[in-house]
Amino acid sequence: MNRTTRRMVVGAVAWGIVAAVIADDLPRVLIIGDSISVGYTPFVKSALSNRMEVVHAPGNSAATVTGLKRLEHWLGNTPWQVIHFNFGLHDMKTIDPATAESDMAKLVPVEKGKPWVPLDQYEANLRRLVQQLKKSGAALVWCTTTPVPEGAVGRTPGGEVAYNAAALRVMQAENVAVNDLWSFVGPPDKRLAMGGRPKDVHYTEAGSRSLAGEVVKAVEAALKRGCLSCSTGARWPDGARMVSRPARRSGRGGRSKAGCCINGPASKAAISSRNAFSAISNSNGSGALPKMRTTESSIV
Repeated sequence: MNRTTRRMVVGAVAWGIVAAVIADDLPRVLIIGDSISVGYTPFVKSALSNRMEVVHAPGNSAATVTGLKRLEHWLGNTPWQVIHFNFGLHDMKTIDPATAESDMAKLVPVEKGKPWVPLDQYEANLRRLVQQLKKSGAALVWCTTTPVPEGAVGRTPGGEVAYNAAALRVMQAENVAVNDLWSFVGPPDKRLAMGGRPKDVHYTEAGSRSLAGEVVKAVEAALKRGCLSCSTGARWPDGARMVSRPARRSGRGGRSKAGCCINGPASKAAISSRNAFSAISNSNGSGALPKMRTTESSIV
């Protein structure tokens, strides 16, 4: 091997090491959720490739009862920078009671069973999950549960509204940012137009791609603005809207550190059973759900 060839080989090896270090140092994003998130995760990964390492928790994360049993395994020892998570469609689904203790209870028609996780238990479970997730040091982003259309087996159309309201109470109390996919999907006609399947809670490829666009924006905002969910002890008072301070890296390979701040004013929060998303109102009284500031992103 001559000197020139040797230099090329050494250079290639060195570049490979540098590339490996760069890849290893990419921000890590964990997505926790049901089959809706399984559907959009590939598009999120594609859009964020070479910028973030995006991983979905193994399989379908199912209900909050599953999350309480499996969360430690899902988190592992990985230093996650952002965790985007949802539970709801499986909590509210009607199940065969004999399968309630399994990780994936059996779906049955509404008249033949009962909800897997009743609303009050769902709220309590979700609070416990959020408190455990906070210990990871990651920026947390809660994703609202998408609409249940007419004709969907084992779920009551619109039943997700009450579950979303319960989740919003938890996220408000715990200062967790919200990615409002429920509002993004919208009413039945809009849902069908954007790729929602009729009589089915799932989405076409086009629908999953659209949902992924919102997830990408929420993840980018969480990472760029360092919106750690109350790790600094910052409170989210009634009538205020949470935004975030710029992130500070703790050092090479370390977790991002940042604080939450308050951006207001906004009108007083009020949970409404008629409309789960009138919970936090803007100063103009629009009733909009509190959202993270986002950036435009393209989905490939």
